[in-house]
Amino acid sequence: MRADALRHVQLLILAVLCAVCFRAAADAAPDGTDSVTLKLKWRHQFQFAGYYAAVDKGFYREAGLTVRLEEPKEGEDPAEAVLAGRANFGVGNSDLVLQRALGKPAVLLAAIFQHSPQVLLVDKKSGITSVHDLAGKRVAFEKETDELRAYIQHEGMRLDQLTVLPLSFDPAPLARGEVDAISAYSTDEPFLLKQMGLECVMLSPRTGGIDFYGDCLFTSEEEAGLHPERTKAFLDASLRGWKYALDHQDEIVDIIYAKYSQRHSLDHLRFEARETHRLILPEIVELGYINPGRWQHIAATYAELGMAPKDCDLSGFIYERNPMPNLRRYRQAIIGLTVLLVVGGLIVFWSYRLNRNLHLEMYERVRAQDAMRAAEQRFKVLVERAPFPIAISDPKTGRVRFCNDQWEKNFLPKDKGVEDRCTVDSYEDPVDRVRILKLLQNQEYVRDYELLLKRHNGEPMWAYLSAALIDFGGEPALFVAFNDITERKKTEQENVRLINDLQQALQQVKTLRGLIPICSYCKRIRNDTGFWLQVDSYIQEHTDAEFSHGVCPHCEEQLYRDLWGESPPTKPGPSVS
Repeated sequence: MRADALRHVQLLILAVLCAVCFRAAADAAPDGTDSVTLKLKWRHQFQFAGYYAAVDKGFYREAGLTVRLEEPKEGEDPAEAVLAGRANFGVGNSDLVLQRALGKPAVLLAAIFQHSPQVLLVDKKSGITSVHDLAGKRVAFEKETDELRAYIQHEGMRLDQLTVLPLSFDPAPLARGEVDAISAYSTDEPFLLKQMGLECVMLSPRTGGIDFYGDCLFTSEEEAGLHPERTKAFLDASLRGWKYALDHQDEIVDIIYAKYSQRHSLDHLRFEARETHRLILPEIVELGYINPGRWQHIAATYAELGMAPKDCDLSGFIYERNPMPNLRRYRQAIIGLTVLLVVGGLIVFWSYRLNRNLHLEMYERVRAQDAMRAAEQRFKVLVERAPFPIAISDPKTGRVRFCNDQWEKNFLPKDKGVEDRCTVDSYEDPVDRVRILKLLQNQEYVRDYELLLKRHNGEPMWAYLSAALIDFGGEPALFVAFNDITERKKTEQENVRLINDLQQALQQVKTLRGLIPICSYCKRIRNDTGFWLQVDSYIQEHTDAEFSHGVCPHCEEQLYRDLWGESPPTKPGPSVS
Protein backbone atom coordinates (compact mmCIF):
# COMPACT_ATOMS: atom_id res chain seq x y z
CA MET A 1 0.00 0.00 0.00
CA ARG A 2 2.74 2.38 0.99
CA ALA A 3 4.73 1.44 -2.15
CA ASP A 4 1.68 2.13 -4.35
CA ALA A 5 1.08 5.48 -2.68
CA LEU A 6 4.73 6.41 -3.09
CA ARG A 7 4.56 5.43 -6.78
CA HIS A 8 1.48 7.62 -7.27
CA VAL A 9 3.23 10.59 -5.67
CA GLN A 10 6.28 10.07 -7.87
CA LEU A 11 4.11 9.95 -11.01
CA LEU A 12 2.27 13.12 -9.92
CA ILE A 13 5.56 14.99 -9.37
CA LEU A 14 6.83 13.77 -12.75
CA ALA A 15 3.64 14.99 -14.46
CA VAL A 16 3.96 18.44 -12.84
CA LEU A 17 7.62 18.68 -13.89
CA CYS A 18 6.71 17.68 -17.45
CA ALA A 19 3.97 20.31 -17.58
CA VAL A 20 6.36 23.01 -16.32
CA CYS A 21 9.03 21.97 -18.82
CA PHE A 22 6.47 21.87 -21.62
CA ARG A 23 5.21 25.37 -20.72
CA ALA A 24 8.79 26.69 -20.58
CA ALA A 25 9.58 25.09 -23.95
CA ALA A 26 6.43 26.59 -25.46
CA ASP A 27 7.45 30.05 -24.24
CA ALA A 28 10.97 29.73 -25.64
CA ALA A 29 11.84 30.50 -29.26
CA PRO A 30 14.50 28.46 -31.15
CA ASP A 31 17.01 31.31 -30.73
CA GLY A 32 16.62 31.34 -26.95
CA THR A 33 14.34 34.40 -26.74
CA ASP A 34 10.93 34.36 -25.02
CA SER A 35 8.13 33.81 -27.52
CA VAL A 36 5.00 35.88 -26.83
CA THR A 37 1.83 36.78 -28.75
CA LEU A 38 0.29 40.24 -29.09
CA LYS A 39 -3.40 40.06 -30.00
CA LEU A 40 -4.35 43.08 -32.13
CA LYS A 41 -7.87 44.49 -32.02
CA TRP A 42 -8.28 44.71 -35.81
CA ARG A 43 -6.59 43.91 -39.09
CA HIS A 44 -3.11 45.09 -39.98
CA GLN A 45 -2.94 48.86 -40.59
CA PHE A 46 -1.10 51.94 -39.25
CA GLN A 47 -3.20 51.75 -36.09
CA PHE A 48 -0.57 49.27 -34.80
CA ALA A 49 2.49 50.93 -36.34
CA GLY A 50 4.56 50.94 -33.14
CA TYR A 51 4.49 47.14 -32.88
CA TYR A 52 5.52 46.67 -36.52
CA ALA A 53 8.44 49.06 -35.92
CA ALA A 54 9.51 47.18 -32.78
CA VAL A 55 9.55 43.90 -34.74
CA ASP A 56 11.20 45.25 -37.91
CA LYS A 57 13.85 47.33 -36.13
CA GLY A 58 14.76 44.54 -33.69
CA PHE A 59 13.62 46.32 -30.52
CA TYR A 60 11.79 43.21 -29.28
CA ARG A 61 14.74 40.97 -30.10
CA GLU A 62 17.10 43.28 -28.19
CA ALA A 63 14.74 42.88 -25.21
CA GLY A 64 15.03 39.07 -25.48
CA LEU A 65 11.61 38.57 -27.08
CA THR A 66 10.18 37.01 -30.22
CA VAL A 67 6.77 38.63 -30.72
CA ARG A 68 4.02 37.31 -32.97
CA LEU A 69 1.45 39.96 -34.03
CA GLU A 70 -1.88 38.20 -34.39
CA GLU A 71 -5.06 39.60 -35.94
CA PRO A 72 -8.30 38.73 -34.09
CA LYS A 73 -10.50 36.02 -35.45
CA GLU A 74 -14.03 36.80 -36.59
CA GLY A 75 -15.94 38.02 -33.51
CA GLU A 76 -13.00 37.47 -31.16
CA ASP A 77 -12.47 39.93 -28.29
CA PRO A 78 -8.74 40.59 -27.60
CA ALA A 79 -9.47 40.97 -23.87
CA GLU A 80 -11.08 37.52 -23.71
CA ALA A 81 -8.16 36.00 -25.64
CA VAL A 82 -5.56 37.47 -23.25
CA LEU A 83 -7.48 36.66 -20.07
CA ALA A 84 -8.04 33.10 -21.31
CA GLY A 85 -4.29 32.66 -21.88
CA ARG A 86 -4.49 32.39 -25.70
CA ALA A 87 -2.27 35.50 -25.96
CA ASN A 88 0.19 37.19 -23.64
CA PHE A 89 -0.65 40.80 -24.50
CA GLY A 90 -3.43 42.64 -26.31
CA VAL A 91 -4.67 45.96 -27.68
CA GLY A 92 -8.02 47.14 -26.34
CA ASN A 93 -10.28 50.15 -25.74
CA SER A 94 -11.23 52.11 -22.64
CA ASP A 95 -13.82 49.41 -21.96
CA LEU A 96 -10.94 47.50 -20.33
CA VAL A 97 -11.99 49.34 -17.18
CA LEU A 98 -15.36 47.57 -17.48
CA GLN A 99 -13.53 44.23 -17.49
CA ARG A 100 -11.76 45.25 -14.28
CA ALA A 101 -14.95 46.58 -12.70
CA LEU A 102 -16.59 43.21 -13.36
CA GLY A 103 -13.76 41.43 -11.54
CA LYS A 104 -11.74 40.25 -14.55
CA PRO A 105 -7.93 40.41 -14.03
CA ALA A 106 -7.02 42.83 -16.85
CA VAL A 107 -3.89 44.95 -16.26
CA LEU A 108 -3.35 48.18 -18.20
CA LEU A 109 0.25 48.62 -19.42
CA ALA A 110 0.07 51.82 -21.50
CA ALA A 111 -2.48 54.20 -23.07
CA ILE A 112 -1.14 54.67 -26.61
CA PHE A 113 -3.94 56.89 -27.97
CA GLN A 114 -4.57 59.79 -25.59
CA HIS A 115 -7.92 60.33 -27.33
CA SER A 116 -10.28 57.74 -28.75
CA PRO A 117 -10.75 57.70 -32.54
CA GLN A 118 -14.37 56.51 -32.24
CA VAL A 119 -16.82 58.95 -33.86
CA LEU A 120 -20.20 59.04 -35.57
CA LEU A 121 -20.13 59.98 -39.26
CA VAL A 122 -23.02 61.65 -41.10
CA ASP A 123 -23.45 63.00 -44.61
CA LYS A 124 -22.78 66.76 -44.64
CA LYS A 125 -25.77 67.26 -46.94
CA SER A 126 -28.11 65.68 -44.36
CA GLY A 127 -28.04 68.81 -42.16
CA ILE A 128 -27.27 66.72 -39.04
CA THR A 129 -24.96 68.74 -36.79
CA SER A 130 -25.43 67.18 -33.33
CA VAL A 131 -26.42 63.95 -31.62
CA HIS A 132 -29.88 65.35 -30.94
CA ASP A 133 -30.53 65.53 -34.70
CA LEU A 134 -30.25 61.72 -34.81
CA ALA A 135 -33.61 61.23 -33.08
CA GLY A 136 -35.68 58.94 -35.30
CA LYS A 137 -32.72 58.41 -37.67
CA ARG A 138 -31.09 55.16 -38.81
CA VAL A 139 -27.77 54.71 -36.99
CA ALA A 140 -25.51 51.73 -37.73
CA PHE A 141 -23.16 50.63 -34.93
CA GLU A 142 -20.19 48.30 -34.99
CA LYS A 143 -19.93 45.71 -32.22
CA GLU A 144 -17.58 47.48 -29.78
CA THR A 145 -19.10 50.96 -29.47
CA ASP A 146 -19.75 51.34 -25.74
CA GLU A 147 -18.09 54.75 -25.86
CA LEU A 148 -20.46 56.05 -28.56
CA ARG A 149 -23.49 54.66 -26.75
CA ALA A 150 -22.27 56.41 -23.60
CA TYR A 151 -21.93 59.62 -25.62
CA ILE A 152 -25.54 59.40 -26.83
CA GLN A 153 -26.91 58.72 -23.33
CA HIS A 154 -24.69 61.42 -21.81
CA GLU A 155 -26.35 63.91 -24.19
CA GLY A 156 -29.73 63.09 -22.61
CA MET A 157 -30.95 60.78 -25.37
CA ARG A 158 -32.10 57.16 -25.21
CA LEU A 159 -30.94 54.52 -27.63
CA ASP A 160 -34.57 53.56 -28.31
CA GLN A 161 -35.02 57.03 -29.87
CA LEU A 162 -32.75 55.81 -32.69
CA THR A 163 -33.27 53.11 -35.27
CA VAL A 164 -30.19 51.04 -34.38
CA LEU A 165 -28.79 48.85 -37.17
CA PRO A 166 -25.74 46.53 -37.28
CA LEU A 167 -22.60 47.55 -39.19
CA SER A 168 -19.79 45.26 -40.34
CA PHE A 169 -16.89 47.74 -40.60
CA ASP A 170 -18.05 49.00 -44.00
CA PRO A 171 -18.95 52.70 -44.51
CA ALA A 172 -20.62 52.06 -47.86
CA PRO A 173 -24.20 52.03 -46.44
CA LEU A 174 -23.76 55.69 -45.48
CA ALA A 175 -22.53 56.58 -48.97
CA ARG A 176 -25.51 54.73 -50.51
CA GLY A 177 -27.96 56.53 -48.22
CA GLU A 178 -29.11 53.30 -46.54
CA VAL A 179 -28.38 54.76 -43.08
CA ASP A 180 -28.18 58.29 -41.66
CA ALA A 181 -25.11 57.76 -39.44
CA ILE A 182 -22.46 55.12 -38.78
CA SER A 183 -19.93 54.44 -36.05
CA ALA A 184 -16.38 54.77 -37.32
CA TYR A 185 -12.75 55.54 -36.58
CA SER A 186 -11.61 59.09 -37.38
CA THR A 187 -8.35 57.55 -38.63
CA ASP A 188 -9.94 55.25 -41.19
CA GLU A 189 -13.47 55.53 -42.64
CA PRO A 190 -13.39 59.28 -43.54
CA PHE A 191 -10.74 58.49 -46.17
CA LEU A 192 -12.88 55.73 -47.70
CA LEU A 193 -16.00 57.93 -47.76
CA LYS A 194 -14.07 60.74 -49.43
CA GLN A 195 -12.99 58.31 -52.14
CA MET A 196 -16.67 57.41 -52.58
CA GLY A 197 -17.41 61.11 -53.16
CA LEU A 198 -19.11 61.71 -49.81
CA GLU A 199 -18.19 64.70 -47.63
CA CYS A 200 -18.93 63.67 -44.07
CA VAL A 201 -19.28 65.41 -40.70
CA MET A 202 -17.82 63.85 -37.53
CA LEU A 203 -19.75 63.86 -34.25
CA SER A 204 -17.07 63.29 -31.61
CA PRO A 205 -17.81 62.19 -28.02
CA ARG A 206 -15.22 64.74 -26.88
CA THR A 207 -17.63 67.57 -27.75
CA GLY A 208 -20.02 66.12 -25.17
CA GLY A 209 -17.44 65.63 -22.41
CA ILE A 210 -16.79 61.92 -23.11
CA ASP A 211 -13.01 61.91 -23.56
CA PHE A 212 -11.85 58.28 -23.31
CA TYR A 213 -8.48 56.78 -24.14
CA GLY A 214 -8.03 55.04 -27.49
CA ASP A 215 -5.93 51.94 -28.15
CA CYS A 216 -4.45 50.63 -24.89
CA LEU A 217 -1.78 47.96 -24.39
CA PHE A 218 -2.77 45.45 -21.69
CA THR A 219 -2.05 42.02 -20.25
CA SER A 220 -3.37 39.74 -17.52
CA GLU A 221 -2.50 39.61 -13.81
CA GLU A 222 -1.08 36.13 -14.39
CA GLU A 223 1.33 37.32 -17.11
CA ALA A 224 2.44 40.41 -15.16
CA GLY A 225 2.81 38.43 -11.91
CA LEU A 226 4.62 35.35 -13.25
CA HIS A 227 6.80 37.21 -15.76
CA PRO A 228 7.44 40.74 -14.44
CA GLU A 229 10.74 41.18 -16.28
CA ARG A 230 9.26 39.97 -19.58
CA THR A 231 6.27 42.26 -19.15
CA LYS A 232 8.46 45.31 -18.53
CA ALA A 233 10.77 44.42 -21.44
CA PHE A 234 7.81 44.04 -23.79
CA LEU A 235 6.33 47.38 -22.69
CA ASP A 236 9.63 49.26 -23.05
CA ALA A 237 10.30 47.81 -26.51
CA SER A 238 6.73 48.58 -27.65
CA LEU A 239 6.96 52.23 -26.60
CA ARG A 240 10.34 52.43 -28.30
CA GLY A 241 8.72 51.10 -31.45
CA TRP A 242 5.92 53.67 -31.27
CA LYS A 243 8.42 56.53 -30.98
CA TYR A 244 10.25 55.27 -34.06
CA ALA A 245 7.00 54.82 -36.00
CA LEU A 246 5.81 58.35 -35.31
CA ASP A 247 9.19 59.80 -36.26
CA HIS A 248 9.43 57.72 -39.48
CA GLN A 249 5.84 57.47 -40.70
CA ASP A 250 6.53 56.98 -44.40
CA GLU A 251 9.02 54.18 -43.70
CA ILE A 252 6.54 52.29 -41.50
CA VAL A 253 3.79 52.80 -44.09
CA ASP A 254 6.00 51.07 -46.67
CA ILE A 255 6.76 48.23 -44.21
CA ILE A 256 3.05 47.64 -43.51
CA TYR A 257 2.21 47.65 -47.21
CA ALA A 258 5.09 45.32 -48.12
CA LYS A 259 5.05 42.83 -45.21
CA TYR A 260 1.65 42.86 -43.50
CA SER A 261 -1.30 43.99 -45.61
CA GLN A 262 -2.21 45.71 -48.87
CA ARG A 263 -5.84 46.02 -47.79
CA HIS A 264 -5.30 49.80 -47.61
CA SER A 265 -3.55 51.83 -50.27
CA LEU A 266 -0.38 53.79 -49.49
CA ASP A 267 -2.37 57.05 -49.53
CA HIS A 268 -4.89 55.52 -47.11
CA LEU A 269 -2.08 54.43 -44.76
CA ARG A 270 -0.50 57.90 -44.89
CA PHE A 271 -3.87 59.47 -44.03
CA GLU A 272 -4.19 57.06 -41.11
CA ALA A 273 -0.66 57.96 -39.98
CA ARG A 274 -1.45 61.68 -39.86
CA GLU A 275 -4.70 61.17 -37.96
CA THR A 276 -3.07 58.67 -35.57
CA HIS A 277 -0.38 61.23 -34.76
CA ARG A 278 -3.14 63.71 -33.76
CA LEU A 279 -4.60 61.23 -31.27
CA ILE A 280 -1.30 60.13 -29.67
CA LEU A 281 0.03 63.70 -29.18
CA PRO A 282 3.69 62.73 -28.65
CA GLU A 283 4.75 66.41 -28.56
CA ILE A 284 2.41 67.11 -25.63
CA VAL A 285 2.11 63.87 -23.63
CA GLU A 286 4.67 61.18 -22.84
CA LEU A 287 4.12 58.06 -24.96
CA GLY A 288 1.89 55.58 -23.14
CA TYR A 289 1.13 58.01 -20.29
CA ILE A 290 -1.63 56.86 -17.92
CA ASN A 291 -3.54 59.28 -15.70
CA PRO A 292 -5.19 57.31 -12.85
CA GLY A 293 -7.66 60.12 -12.19
CA ARG A 294 -8.83 60.03 -15.78
CA TRP A 295 -9.47 56.29 -15.55
CA GLN A 296 -11.50 56.88 -12.38
CA HIS A 297 -13.54 59.43 -14.35
CA ILE A 298 -14.06 56.92 -17.20
CA ALA A 299 -15.23 54.30 -14.70
CA ALA A 300 -17.56 56.85 -13.08
CA THR A 301 -19.01 57.73 -16.51
CA TYR A 302 -19.76 54.06 -17.19
CA ALA A 303 -21.31 53.80 -13.71
CA GLU A 304 -23.57 56.84 -14.30
CA LEU A 305 -24.86 55.22 -17.47
CA GLY A 306 -25.51 51.91 -15.75
CA MET A 307 -22.73 50.04 -17.54
CA ALA A 308 -20.56 49.41 -14.47
CA PRO A 309 -21.05 49.20 -10.69
CA LYS A 310 -20.59 52.40 -8.73
CA ASP A 311 -17.41 52.98 -6.69
CA CYS A 312 -15.63 50.07 -8.37
CA ASP A 313 -12.15 49.25 -7.06
CA LEU A 314 -9.46 49.78 -9.71
CA SER A 315 -6.53 48.79 -7.51
CA GLY A 316 -4.14 46.60 -9.50
CA PHE A 317 -5.63 47.74 -12.82
CA ILE A 318 -2.79 50.13 -13.73
CA TYR A 319 0.61 48.49 -14.17
CA GLU A 320 3.38 49.81 -11.92
CA ARG A 321 6.23 50.25 -14.39
CA ASN A 322 8.64 51.49 -11.69
CA PRO A 323 7.14 50.39 -8.33
CA MET A 324 8.10 52.20 -5.17
CA PRO A 325 10.52 50.26 -2.94
CA ASN A 326 9.10 48.53 0.14
CA LEU A 327 10.62 50.13 3.24
CA ARG A 328 8.84 47.91 5.80
CA ARG A 329 11.84 45.64 6.42
CA TYR A 330 14.06 48.66 7.09
CA ARG A 331 11.55 49.88 9.64
CA GLN A 332 11.72 46.56 11.50
CA ALA A 333 15.51 46.74 11.51
CA ILE A 334 15.30 50.24 12.97
CA ILE A 335 13.05 49.01 15.79
CA GLY A 336 15.52 46.23 16.58
CA LEU A 337 18.43 48.66 16.71
CA THR A 338 16.56 51.01 19.05
CA VAL A 339 16.17 48.14 21.53
CA LEU A 340 19.88 47.27 21.42
CA LEU A 341 21.42 50.75 21.51
CA VAL A 342 20.03 54.11 22.56
CA VAL A 343 22.36 55.92 20.24
CA GLY A 344 21.36 53.63 17.41
CA GLY A 345 17.75 54.39 18.24
CA LEU A 346 18.36 58.13 17.92
CA ILE A 347 20.06 57.59 14.59
CA VAL A 348 17.19 55.39 13.42
CA PHE A 349 14.65 57.99 14.53
CA TRP A 350 16.49 60.66 12.61
CA SER A 351 16.63 58.38 9.54
CA TYR A 352 12.94 57.67 9.85
CA ARG A 353 12.08 61.38 9.89
CA LEU A 354 14.32 61.94 6.89
CA ASN A 355 12.72 59.08 4.95
CA ARG A 356 9.24 60.31 5.79
CA ASN A 357 10.05 63.80 4.54
CA LEU A 358 11.55 62.29 1.42
CA HIS A 359 8.40 60.23 0.87
CA LEU A 360 6.21 63.30 1.30
CA GLU A 361 8.42 65.22 -1.11
CA MET A 362 8.14 62.42 -3.67
CA TYR A 363 4.37 62.36 -3.20
CA GLU A 364 4.12 66.10 -3.73
CA ARG A 365 6.34 65.82 -6.78
CA VAL A 366 4.07 63.15 -8.27
CA ARG A 367 1.05 65.35 -7.57
CA ALA A 368 2.79 68.31 -9.21
CA GLN A 369 3.62 66.18 -12.25
CA ASP A 370 0.00 65.05 -12.51
CA ALA A 371 -1.16 68.65 -12.21
CA MET A 372 1.35 69.69 -14.87
CA ARG A 373 0.15 66.96 -17.21
CA ALA A 374 -3.46 67.96 -16.58
CA ALA A 375 -2.56 71.59 -17.34
CA GLU A 376 -0.80 70.46 -20.50
CA GLN A 377 -3.92 68.52 -21.46
CA ARG A 378 -6.14 71.58 -20.92
CA PHE A 379 -3.66 73.73 -22.87
CA LYS A 380 -3.72 71.23 -25.71
CA VAL A 381 -7.54 71.22 -25.84
CA LEU A 382 -7.68 75.03 -25.80
CA VAL A 383 -5.06 75.33 -28.52
CA GLU A 384 -6.64 72.66 -30.73
CA ARG A 385 -10.10 74.24 -30.52
CA ALA A 386 -8.90 77.85 -30.86
CA PRO A 387 -10.65 79.56 -33.85
CA PHE A 388 -7.40 81.27 -34.90
CA PRO A 389 -4.03 79.89 -36.07
CA ILE A 390 -1.52 78.91 -33.35
CA ALA A 391 1.94 77.40 -33.87
CA ILE A 392 4.89 76.47 -31.67
CA SER A 393 8.13 76.37 -33.64
CA ASP A 394 11.90 76.23 -33.36
CA PRO A 395 13.17 79.85 -33.03
CA LYS A 396 16.19 79.16 -35.24
CA THR A 397 14.83 76.99 -38.08
CA GLY A 398 11.12 77.79 -37.91
CA ARG A 399 10.25 74.07 -37.98
CA VAL A 400 6.79 73.58 -36.46
CA ARG A 401 6.80 71.41 -33.35
CA PHE A 402 3.08 71.80 -32.67
CA CYS A 403 0.19 73.59 -34.35
CA ASN A 404 -3.59 73.57 -34.27
CA ASP A 405 -6.01 72.76 -37.09
CA GLN A 406 -6.51 76.43 -38.01
CA TRP A 407 -2.78 76.88 -38.65
CA GLU A 408 -2.63 73.77 -40.86
CA LYS A 409 -5.80 74.87 -42.67
CA ASN A 410 -4.28 78.27 -43.52
CA PHE A 411 -0.55 77.57 -43.94
CA LEU A 412 0.11 73.85 -44.60
CA PRO A 413 -0.13 72.86 -48.30
CA LYS A 414 -2.24 69.76 -48.86
CA ASP A 415 0.59 68.04 -50.69
CA LYS A 416 2.94 68.29 -47.70
CA GLY A 417 3.10 66.13 -44.60
CA VAL A 418 3.51 66.92 -40.91
CA GLU A 419 7.29 66.77 -41.14
CA ASP A 420 7.28 69.59 -43.76
CA ARG A 421 5.62 72.19 -41.54
CA CYS A 422 7.63 75.42 -41.23
CA THR A 423 6.47 78.86 -40.06
CA VAL A 424 9.02 80.74 -42.19
CA ASP A 425 7.00 79.95 -45.31
CA SER A 426 3.93 81.70 -43.87
CA TYR A 427 5.56 85.17 -43.72
CA GLU A 428 5.24 87.37 -46.81
CA ASP A 429 8.47 89.05 -45.71
CA PRO A 430 10.72 86.69 -43.64
CA VAL A 431 12.37 89.77 -42.14
CA ASP A 432 9.20 90.23 -40.04
CA ARG A 433 9.99 87.02 -38.18
CA VAL A 434 13.54 88.23 -37.51
CA ARG A 435 12.18 91.53 -36.14
CA ILE A 436 9.80 89.67 -33.83
CA LEU A 437 12.62 87.51 -32.43
CA LYS A 438 14.72 90.65 -31.82
CA LEU A 439 11.80 92.28 -29.99
CA LEU A 440 11.41 89.19 -27.81
CA GLN A 441 15.04 89.44 -26.76
CA ASN A 442 14.23 92.74 -25.03
CA GLN A 443 10.68 92.09 -23.80
CA GLU A 444 8.62 89.19 -22.53
CA TYR A 445 6.09 89.10 -25.34
CA VAL A 446 4.89 90.84 -28.48
CA ARG A 447 1.23 91.73 -28.83
CA ASP A 448 -0.82 92.90 -31.85
CA TYR A 449 2.14 93.19 -34.22
CA GLU A 450 0.59 93.95 -37.61
CA LEU A 451 2.13 92.15 -40.57
CA LEU A 452 1.33 90.55 -43.90
CA LEU A 453 1.28 86.73 -44.17
CA LYS A 454 0.59 84.38 -47.04
CA ARG A 455 -1.62 81.33 -46.97
CA HIS A 456 -0.54 78.01 -48.46
CA ASN A 457 -2.42 78.85 -51.68
CA GLY A 458 -0.60 82.19 -52.03
CA GLU A 459 -3.47 84.41 -50.86
CA PRO A 460 -2.40 87.37 -48.68
CA MET A 461 -3.51 87.46 -45.05
CA TRP A 462 -3.16 90.53 -42.84
CA ALA A 463 -2.94 89.62 -39.18
CA TYR A 464 -2.23 90.85 -35.68
CA LEU A 465 0.55 88.64 -34.30
CA SER A 466 1.08 87.86 -30.63
CA ALA A 467 4.23 85.94 -29.71
CA ALA A 468 6.34 84.80 -26.77
CA LEU A 469 9.40 82.64 -26.17
CA ILE A 470 8.46 79.58 -24.09
CA ASP A 471 9.97 76.33 -22.85
CA PHE A 472 8.47 73.43 -24.83
CA GLY A 473 9.62 69.94 -23.98
CA GLY A 474 12.75 71.26 -22.27
CA GLU A 475 13.82 73.31 -25.30
CA PRO A 476 13.25 76.98 -26.22
CA ALA A 477 10.35 77.53 -28.62
CA LEU A 478 8.49 80.39 -30.26
CA PHE A 479 4.75 80.53 -29.47
CA VAL A 480 2.82 82.51 -32.09
CA ALA A 481 -0.91 83.26 -32.50
CA PHE A 482 -2.41 85.07 -35.49
CA ASN A 483 -5.60 87.16 -35.46
CA ASP A 484 -6.86 87.47 -39.03
CA ILE A 485 -7.62 91.14 -39.90
CA THR A 486 -7.67 90.75 -43.68
CA GLU A 487 -11.27 91.91 -44.06
CA ARG A 488 -10.65 94.82 -41.71
CA LYS A 489 -7.55 95.78 -43.70
CA LYS A 490 -9.53 95.69 -46.94
CA THR A 491 -12.15 97.95 -45.34
CA GLU A 492 -9.47 100.42 -44.18
CA GLN A 493 -7.91 100.51 -47.65
CA GLU A 494 -11.33 101.06 -49.22
CA ASN A 495 -12.00 103.90 -46.76
CA VAL A 496 -8.68 105.55 -47.65
CA ARG A 497 -9.54 105.30 -51.34
CA LEU A 498 -12.99 106.82 -50.76
CA ILE A 499 -11.50 109.67 -48.72
CA ASN A 500 -9.00 110.42 -51.49
CA ASP A 501 -11.78 110.37 -54.07
CA LEU A 502 -13.86 112.69 -51.89
CA GLN A 503 -10.98 115.11 -51.43
CA GLN A 504 -10.43 115.23 -55.17
CA ALA A 505 -14.13 115.85 -55.72
CA LEU A 506 -14.10 118.66 -53.17
CA GLN A 507 -11.19 120.24 -54.98
CA GLN A 508 -13.19 120.16 -58.19
CA VAL A 509 -16.31 121.69 -56.69
CA LYS A 510 -16.82 125.37 -57.66
CA THR A 511 -14.17 125.04 -60.38
CA LEU A 512 -15.23 125.96 -63.91
CA ARG A 513 -14.29 123.33 -66.43
CA GLY A 514 -15.10 122.50 -70.03
CA LEU A 515 -16.59 124.69 -72.80
CA ILE A 516 -18.51 127.86 -71.76
CA PRO A 517 -21.02 129.21 -74.39
CA ILE A 518 -20.44 133.03 -74.59
CA CYS A 519 -21.90 135.63 -76.94
CA SER A 520 -19.29 137.14 -79.29
CA TYR A 521 -20.89 140.58 -79.09
CA CYS A 522 -22.45 141.21 -75.70
CA LYS A 523 -20.29 138.67 -73.86
CA ARG A 524 -23.25 137.10 -72.07
CA ILE A 525 -22.98 133.42 -71.10
CA ARG A 526 -25.69 130.79 -71.59
CA ASN A 527 -26.36 128.63 -68.50
CA ASP A 528 -27.61 125.00 -68.39
CA THR A 529 -31.27 126.04 -68.59
CA GLY A 530 -30.77 128.19 -71.71
CA PHE A 531 -30.85 131.66 -70.13
CA TRP A 532 -28.18 134.20 -71.05
CA LEU A 533 -26.50 135.71 -67.99
CA GLN A 534 -24.04 138.49 -67.45
CA VAL A 535 -20.49 137.23 -66.95
CA ASP A 536 -20.44 138.31 -63.31
CA SER A 537 -23.75 136.54 -62.57
CA TYR A 538 -22.58 133.32 -64.22
CA ILE A 539 -19.28 133.31 -62.33
CA GLN A 540 -20.98 134.00 -58.99
CA GLU A 541 -23.37 131.12 -59.66
CA HIS A 542 -20.61 128.60 -60.42
CA THR A 543 -17.84 129.73 -58.07
CA ASP A 544 -17.30 131.24 -54.65
CA ALA A 545 -16.05 134.54 -56.16
CA GLU A 546 -17.80 137.87 -55.42
CA PHE A 547 -17.68 141.11 -57.47
CA SER A 548 -17.27 144.84 -56.66
CA HIS A 549 -18.43 146.96 -59.60
CA GLY A 550 -16.68 150.00 -61.12
CA VAL A 551 -16.02 151.65 -64.53
CA CYS A 552 -12.81 151.18 -66.44
CA PRO A 553 -11.20 154.22 -68.18
CA HIS A 554 -12.14 152.99 -71.63
CA CYS A 555 -15.85 152.64 -70.79
CA GLU A 556 -15.81 155.92 -68.88
CA GLU A 557 -14.57 157.70 -72.02
CA GLN A 558 -17.25 156.08 -74.17
CA LEU A 559 -20.11 156.71 -71.75
CA TYR A 560 -19.32 160.24 -70.51
CA ARG A 561 -17.72 161.90 -73.59
CA ASP A 562 -20.58 164.54 -73.86
CA LEU A 563 -19.99 165.67 -70.30
CA TRP A 564 -16.25 166.22 -70.64
CA GLY A 565 -16.11 167.80 -74.05
CA GLU A 566 -13.15 167.17 -76.24
CA SER A 567 -10.60 166.72 -73.46
CA PRO A 568 -11.63 164.28 -70.75
CA PRO A 569 -9.87 164.48 -67.44
CA THR A 570 -6.69 162.44 -67.30
CA LYS A 571 -6.83 159.58 -64.83
CA PRO A 572 -4.15 157.22 -63.88
CA GLY A 573 -4.52 153.62 -64.90
CA PRO A 574 -3.66 151.20 -67.66
CA SER A 575 -4.67 152.08 -71.18
CA VAL A 576 -7.35 150.00 -72.82
CA SER A 577 -6.87 148.96 -76.40
